[in-house]
Amino acid sequence: MAANWGLTPIQIATIDAIVSVFESEGPGDYSAIARNPQDPGGLSYGKHQAALTKGTLHDLIERYCNHPEADFASALRPYLPQMKAGDRTLDRDQKLYDILKRASLDPTMQEVQDDFFSERYMATALDKFKEFGFQNALSAAVIYDSYIHSGGLNMQARTEKTYGAPGKDNEKEWIQGYAKTRKEWLATHPNTLLHSTAIRIETFLRQMQEGNWDLNMPLHVVRPTKTYPLTPYDLATHLYK
Repeated sequence: MAANWGLTPIQIATIDAIVSVFESEGPGDYSAIARNPQDPGGLSYGKHQAALTKGTLHDLIERYCNHPEADFASALRPYLPQMKAGDRTLDRDQKLYDILKRASLDPTMQEVQDDFFSERYMATALDKFKEFGFQNALSAAVIYDSYIHSGGLNMQARTEKTYGAPGKDNEKEWIQGYAKTRKEWLATHPNTLLHSTAIRIETFLRQMQEGNWDLNMPLHVVRPTKTYPLTPYDLATHLYK
C-alpha cells in the first residue's frame, strides 16, 4: 500500500491483525467461515469475513478464480453465479465449506485476501482518516473496524451531534466519542446478533485509557470469552514488506 497516510507499515499491519482477531478469533485466519442462519450477511469467509449477501464473497472468490496460480479455481468457479445472486442455500453447502477450508491453505488465496481487504476497505478507511486530518494509529483502527464491520462510518452523524465535525484539533475526543457511540449502538441494536459484537469496541477504549494511540505492542485484543495478547510475532510479514 503505497499511499501516504502518515502511518508506518507495521501500524497498518497491527490494525489489520486487531480486526482479524475480532472477525476470526486470530490474526490472519484465512480459513474462518461463519454461516449463522440468523445472520443477514449469510455465509462469510476469510480473515475479515467477506459476506454472501453483501456481494463481497462473490467479489473475493471471483478475484481468486481469476488468478493464474489459484489451485482451487476450477472447484470454486461453478459457485460464482450463486454467490453473485446471494443464494442463501450456500450457507448449508458442505461441499463448498470444505473447498473454502482447503483453499485457505493456498498461498494465492492468502495473497488475494490480503489484497482484497486492503484495497476494498483499508485504503478507503485510511483515506477517510487522512481526510479528517487525524494522525494517530488508534484512530485509524477505529475507523477501519467500522468499515469492516458496519460498511463505513455509520455513527459519524450521530457522533457529530455531540462532538462536532472531526478534525485534527479534536481527534482524540472525537474518536473516543465515536467508539462509545458505536458501542452503545451495537449493544442495543434490534438485531440481537450484534449485541455480542459490542465487545470489540472495548479493545479501542482500553488502548485510549492506556494512552496507546500509536498501537505499540504487546496489546490485548478483547474477545467475548478471553483476550488475545497481540505481539509483533502475530503480524503477517507479507502485509508490510
